[in-house]
Parts: sequence; C-alpha cells; structure tokens
Amino acid sequence: MGETRTRLLLHDLGYSALSQISIHDEHDTFVAKVDFLVGRRVVVEFDGLLKHDGADGRAALVREKRREDRLRALGYVLVRLTWADLDRPDHVARMMQRAMAQARANVG
Repeated sequence: MGETRTRLLLHDLGYSALSQISIHDEHDTFVAKVDFLVGRRVVVEFDGLLKHDGADGRAALVREKRREDRLRALGYVLVRLTWADLDRPDHVARMMQRAMAQARANVG
C-alpha cells in the first residue's frame, strides 16, 4: 500500500519511477533491490517502519544503514519516505528536487 501510494505520488509530481530495481556494483555484485529508481541515480524508498520494530529492529536498522552506505558509495542519492510524507506532496516535491539536483551535481 505504501509503495503504491509512493509510486502514484511520484507520478503526480511528474517523475517516472522504475519499481523494484536491482542495483549492482562495478563488478556486477548485487548491492540492493530498491523500491524506486528515478532518473539514473535517485533511489526512493518507502519506509513503513515496521521492519525496525521488535527484537530484531536494531539489527535491521544496521543492515539498512550499511545498504544505504553502499548505494551512496556507488553515487546514488537516497530519498526515504514515510507514511507522514505521503500526505505532504509539497514536502516530497522539495525532497525530490534536492535529490535530483544532488544527483546531477554528482555526475558533473
């Protein structure tokens, strides 16, 4: 449900997003499957926060941080959205504009 709303919001904001994209490093080693890829370097992840609950929550958070660090090291810019963000399209628009600008600057 959250990923569907995210996809629809991105579309409404004028972004073409590819869903469930696998990203590999320069050696073709799998790094991550991301919720959405916008352009060539902006990753958008919807975070329902449930995976960080419970006894395994801290371990999941550490794994997520390492995953994001690997993506950033490959030059991807990450935008993480929560349920609250989906009700604030202007806020998401600003987040996306900043991310797209950063991705362009990283390439240049």
